[in-house]
Amino acid sequence: MQTFLNHLNQRKTFFAKLCAMTVAALALGMAFPFIFALIADKAPFLAPVLKVEGAELGPGVVLLPLGMLLLSLSCVVLEALLLGYEQSTLKRVLTDDSPSVKTDFLYLLLRISGLMMVFGLLLSLGGMYPAAEYLKREFGFAIFADTDSLTLHFAVLAVMHTFFSYWAHRFLHTKILWQIHQVHHSAENYNVLLPYRNHPVEFVIATIYGAFILGVLGVKP
Repeated sequence: MQTFLNHLNQRKTFFAKLCAMTVAALALGMAFPFIFALIADKAPFLAPVLKVEGAELGPGVVLLPLGMLLLSLSCVVLEALLLGYEQSTLKRVLTDDSPSVKTDFLYLLLRISGLMMVFGLLLSLGGMYPAAEYLKREFGFAIFADTDSLTLHFAVLAVMHTFFSYWAHRFLHTKILWQIHQVHHSAENYNVLLPYRNHPVEFVIATIYGAFILGVLGVKP
């Protein structure tokens, strides 16, 4: 703890910059649903393209970036407590001694800011959300829609999402998509922020198979 406090004191300006960047990314991520809604209202033909993740949550969609950030911070703190500060991601970020971990942190900011979503829309030529909506509609079996158990919904969704994520990851390791997926494997340090280091095309793929899972299961948002 004392080492952490010493580093914090020595790197106050740098830490303030990190906090400012994070707050700015969070604000942008919370603003995107309103920005997209405004654009869709002015240009209705763009509405299917600008559908944001978790739109079923209504106004609560603005809390998704905050939830992602809080979950990430929890993992960073837990890692520091279990492994010790000297071996933690927190130390690498705070002391800025690893360009690789700095890159992972920037990828986290891309996710919570919503910019990864924007890049995904651009790289899919606007087809990411229309494709996701098509899958939800065509495979909308909603098997668990009449079940009120939140625990069951969560458990089934976790199992199905893990299953599809595993096979999607295997697919990303084939010759077809390896050039894209190697962005994730270019990291030089393992840390708890590494899962955010992904090419926007991977975000598109995850959005599409995630929509298929939600359509089949019909779990509550």
